[in-house]
Amino acid sequence: MTRLAREVPNIVGIKDTIDNISHTREVINRVHAFRPDFIIFSGYDEYMLDTLLLGGHGGIPATFNFAPNITRGIYQAVMENDLDKARSFQQQLAKLSPLYTLEQPFFGVIKTAIKLSGLDISTAVMAPALPLSDDKVARVKAILEHIHQ
Repeated sequence: MTRLAREVPNIVGIKDTIDNISHTREVINRVHAFRPDFIIFSGYDEYMLDTLLLGGHGGIPATFNFAPNITRGIYQAVMENDLDKARSFQQQLAKLSPLYTLEQPFFGVIKTAIKLSGLDISTAVMAPALPLSDDKVARVKAILEHIHQ
């Protein structure tokens, strides 16, 4: 990544989807040393706050599709230096993590969460993803209700 950021000016950023915040920290430290304008996003919900605090620029979590108030809230709170509010939003976001374990790949889960959140979209998926069973739809609904308490 360091070599590409240095040698290819058309690459302006990265969505870091390595499941290790140490990796994201290392990318930030190395690349920002010579390209402070290089954009670094977290691909994992649970690393969004850490990425921002380490000098990254935010995240591209799937939860933004159905819980934008939470993910946007984390970003805004950090920009306003309100770490108590950022922590509160991050704790809400963490309650959504079980969604990712319901089905792999999780595209149907995300589409179902979007639909249950009020946007009338199709929940159809293509292989290898599978349509969610009624039980899994109920579990998605329960997880979403948990964040609205």
